[in-house]
Amino acid sequence: MTHTVTPPRTAARKRSRRSFGKIKKLPSGRYQASYLGPDGRRHNGPVTFLAKMDADQWLAMRQAEIVEHKWKPPAPTAKAVTPTLTDYSANWLVTRHTRSGEPLKPRTLDLYGVLLEKQILPVLGPMRIGEITADDVDEWYAQLLPYAPTRRAHTYALLAAIMRTAATGRHPLIAESPCQIPNAAKVVRRFEPKPATPEQIAVIVENMPDKYRALILIAAWCGLRWGEVSELRRKDLDLRAMTVRVERAVVWRKGQPTVGVPKSRAGVRTVAIPPNLRPALTRHVKSHALPGENGLLFPNAARTGHLHVNTLSKTYHRARCVAGRPDLRVHDLRHSAATMAAQAGATLAELMARMGHSTPKSALVYQHVADGRDQVIAERMARFAESIPKRSE
Repeated sequence: MTHTVTPPRTAARKRSRRSFGKIKKLPSGRYQASYLGPDGRRHNGPVTFLAKMDADQWLAMRQAEIVEHKWKPPAPTAKAVTPTLTDYSANWLVTRHTRSGEPLKPRTLDLYGVLLEKQILPVLGPMRIGEITADDVDEWYAQLLPYAPTRRAHTYALLAAIMRTAATGRHPLIAESPCQIPNAAKVVRRFEPKPATPEQIAVIVENMPDKYRALILIAAWCGLRWGEVSELRRKDLDLRAMTVRVERAVVWRKGQPTVGVPKSRAGVRTVAIPPNLRPALTRHVKSHALPGENGLLFPNAARTGHLHVNTLSKTYHRARCVAGRPDLRVHDLRHSAATMAAQAGATLAELMARMGHSTPKSALVYQHVADGRDQVIAERMARFAESIPKRSE
């Protein structure tokens, strides 16, 4: 008796290649279907599809029309007239806060305006957004700020955000964004904090004018940003509890100070002041702060308003050189405070709360700086054993 051997059935058959049409997944996540018609031309679907199944069904209907000789070439449709990038970007800036839930910070709004005016609109502004292609963006990007990589990334990110809204917003105007250059909006920062030591901070303080010494101490030991420390008022400082309340920050726009909220929501915080600062802060409040609970702790030289960071330039530059740190920027005093907090044993959550960080990314930098403390921790743990009574042998 002969036996016919049938090959075992596989658990899953290989999916055959598509015999009709093509389906392409766009960067937006939607699907674009196209097919080669009897007229020898490739025809795209009139819309992009949210699901691949919908694109499949549309192609199946077109294939059936061809088989049944019912197919007709799609009637040419008038291309929707879209606004120019200049007009659309102006509206985008105005309405962005309704999409994100909060308005742009004044300085961010200024930055966007400059990037649009100087870098984006001179080349792409007159074009209608529906006519801007990926090749147009690639050609523009190739000439964009080759020697300013950070500004280049910020500029591309702004254009990409505008075009993304045009493609995926509540009322899409284009099928997909033409900004498709991988990692073009990514800012590569090689940030290596160079904190000052407590000894260097002390030398800087000693070489500053008396009215600015407390400011340096607050920045270097409490980690406040310049805009936060220069907006501090008498009511924010509690020398009994040794805390400072951060609720506001000042930014300078076109030479004028504007008081607003801190950089992020996490920036609103209460910071514990190290006890070693009490004498210096007490003297400063008595001698240099403006009167009244709303009096500025660190007013300008005329005692009429906010202190600008440039006012410190000459004296601070001299003081940091005496300390052997000509590289130490005013903002680096904040880095010094964060590093000392990490070295003192602050957890990631504690460091984020103290510094006003809204994400762990920045705080992790200082946690990394504090690496190498494992031996110190082990030595401190060993002290717990000192309280154990020794057994007599």
